[in-house]
Amino acid sequence: MRLLQETELELQVLTGGQLDAITLPSGDPLLLREAQEKLHVAEAAQRITAETQIAILNALPAHIALLDAQGVILTVNESWRRFASANMPQSADFFVGQNYLAVCEQSSGDCAEEAQDVANGIRRVLSGETPMFSLEYPCHSLTEQRWFRLMVTPLSLGTMTGAVVMHVNVTERLLAEEDLRKNQQRLELEARRLHESQAVAHVGSWETDLPTQAVTWTEETHRIFGTNPAAFSPTHESFLSFVHLDDRARVEAAFAESHGRPEAFSIEHRICLADGTIKHVEERWQAFNDDAGRPIRAVGTCQDITARKLVGEALRIRARQQEVIARIGFESMRATTLEDIFDFTTRVVAEALDVEMCKVLQLTPDGSRVRLVSGVGWQPGLIGVAMVEVDVASQAGFTLKSDGPIFVNDLRKETRFQAPPLLTQHNVLSGLSVTIPLLDKPWGVLGAHCRSVRNFDEQDAQFMQSVAALLAVVIERLAAQRSVSESERRMRDAQRIAHLGNWELAIAPNRLMWSDEAYRIFGVTPETFAGTYEAFLGLVHPEDRQAMDDAHRKALTGEGILEIDHRILLPGGEIRHVRERAELIHDENGQPVVLAGTVLDITVQVLAQKTHREAEERSSAIVASALDGIITLDHENRILEFNPSAESIFGWPKAEVLGRDMGEVIIPERLREGHRRGLARYLESGEKRVLDRRLELPAIRADGTEILIELNATRLGQSLPAQFTAFVRDITQQKRAEQALTETQERYRSLVESSHDVIYTVSPEGQILFINEASRSVLGYAPEELIGRHWVDLIPADRRQQDLAVFAKIIKSGDGHADYLAHVLHKDGSTVAIRANSRSLLDNEGKLIGRT
Repeated sequence: MRLLQETELELQVLTGGQLDAITLPSGDPLLLREAQEKLHVAEAAQRITAETQIAILNALPAHIALLDAQGVILTVNESWRRFASANMPQSADFFVGQNYLAVCEQSSGDCAEEAQDVANGIRRVLSGETPMFSLEYPCHSLTEQRWFRLMVTPLSLGTMTGAVVMHVNVTERLLAEEDLRKNQQRLELEARRLHESQAVAHVGSWETDLPTQAVTWTEETHRIFGTNPAAFSPTHESFLSFVHLDDRARVEAAFAESHGRPEAFSIEHRICLADGTIKHVEERWQAFNDDAGRPIRAVGTCQDITARKLVGEALRIRARQQEVIARIGFESMRATTLEDIFDFTTRVVAEALDVEMCKVLQLTPDGSRVRLVSGVGWQPGLIGVAMVEVDVASQAGFTLKSDGPIFVNDLRKETRFQAPPLLTQHNVLSGLSVTIPLLDKPWGVLGAHCRSVRNFDEQDAQFMQSVAALLAVVIERLAAQRSVSESERRMRDAQRIAHLGNWELAIAPNRLMWSDEAYRIFGVTPETFAGTYEAFLGLVHPEDRQAMDDAHRKALTGEGILEIDHRILLPGGEIRHVRERAELIHDENGQPVVLAGTVLDITVQVLAQKTHREAEERSSAIVASALDGIITLDHENRILEFNPSAESIFGWPKAEVLGRDMGEVIIPERLREGHRRGLARYLESGEKRVLDRRLELPAIRADGTEILIELNATRLGQSLPAQFTAFVRDITQQKRAEQALTETQERYRSLVESSHDVIYTVSPEGQILFINEASRSVLGYAPEELIGRHWVDLIPADRRQQDLAVFAKIIKSGDGHADYLAHVLHKDGSTVAIRANSRSLLDNEGKLIGRT
């Protein structure tokens, strides 16, 4: 043994430890002791490694099998065994010792094609043709649907000694992917429906990242702002650049105020598009905070309300202006002084045009200046005093030299004329002015001004010209004395906010889905509303229910888009007016699936239209109740309107004169041809405003009686063809009275002038107002030498105290008639004793106005 050990040690030294065994003479190998120990250790390590690997394989959820180079199953893990036992209890094809390739190649049935692909893939891996093969396949059971992923890799990277086959259950992933795909389709459908409903309602949506100010817009928002989504990336700053300059500060303040606030905000403002178009939009939004309470985003909608604004504003302005013209026309018939009608007109015009200032300027006799004779909104002390030069090309002067109205949008940029101090000291920026025309020359200017930039339009100009024409009628009718009266401006500030809701009706299940705004409009909640078409129809006003049902049925059958205005009855009894618009949406097969639409609360508009009708009715009532006759004519002189006063004046019933030529009805036959020629000349001249004013001419009644009338005619705005309104007053009795008075005055004047007695009149203050020619012979003075002097100057100084005492006694006694002795100075200085017979002169109210 010692020799054996020594020999073994020597061999180890000689071979450097590389010798593990020797061959005996008999040919049997002899394992040396150290090699034996190493072998024992290696076998133990390999056993531990194998056990570890088997444990790992069994712990994996995947089904794993090891194949040799021929495809025979060498081993399988626990997951493989359990799956095979549960799903193929009667078969041993998939266990150790079976050729996996043969099993796959011999497979038949539903998955035979996939099994053949698996066999081919395993062969390519075993031959080294591909480093990996994978395939997903279904493997459903009676109770559940399952999908697996097969992966085949080489057993080693060197020589092809076998392969690892692994089946991984990918059911959850595939189901999740399927759910994701369906959700994506649903989101895409909802997005499409949202875009469609927004396009129908002209409502876009947006979202702003508050820390970065980045903004996202929907397609409809881009359409509203006139931008291209592919070329324009909106930001908060670029959005503000679209906002009208006059509205920008208000919009910024409202948006900043909403940060950190829990409630929703809304605002109406204007936007200016790149092509210069101005739109009105309504913004509704709400800001949201993060967990720390910091504002992080704002979400909102943008609705194009331009059409609604224009229609509503046009109705409101037209109704208000028509009412104002009717009121001015009525007041012009009642006015007794220019001061009253000017004060009333400037006040109502300022209200109608929604401006701070309105004025009436009168041209001075020399035509060099205009005076502010009436107005509203001007500084105290200017009415009746302020003057504007005409020859320096002011707005008033430019207006007087022009044929039509003068618009000023921004006085700072005006190049046609200079801004007078009257406007600059009031910070005026814009205005509209028209001439007040008399028959042969301009009388003055009617103007309206405000302190902000504003674009007056043709409708405003027509309104102002109509008012100026009415003032011209009053000026012609009255012996005017200017007066001044200031009044506070009243501004009508009414905002119409339209509320819009979205809804979808799923046709097959009859399921009606409403937005929050739709619930608010109908006054119900999701908890109290059944969410069906029948439940909706129950909220429609009973009188409109059939019409709504007919429109709904036509929309479902594809006969057209649903568009209807109707009333709804809220649970509390309130009645609202709404406008429904909807379109039928089809699926990919062309089958109708959803009726998508909007509901708009138009209650305010309906009330506005009702107000407009009432205003027209009031205007008609004013015309009907006017004391003067009012006759409306067309451009061919045919009667269109004949009020009750006209019926009374001319004795014709309205029904018998409508459509007839006015000349044949009220003009005497001898004057008819001249009347026709005058009307023709006027139409050919292109005049836009007043036809004739304060014409006194003969007329004939229905019974043939000839009367004398005063006629004032004005053209109605810029109406084409031209229409006119004639204001008629019967002055027959007035003229007879004036003639009688003139004759009486002439007789009196002749008597006074021929008298040998001195006849004179003095004012209550004692000034001589009149004295006849007898003063020459009695006193030596010509009448013009005494008129204007105080009568006391004619009493001698030594007699003055005595005579004044007598006169004072007469006045104190209140006696209207007195006969007394007095003394007066002759022009030559001598004293003349006279017998005076004096009478008091009283006005209609008994007030003393002088003595004779």
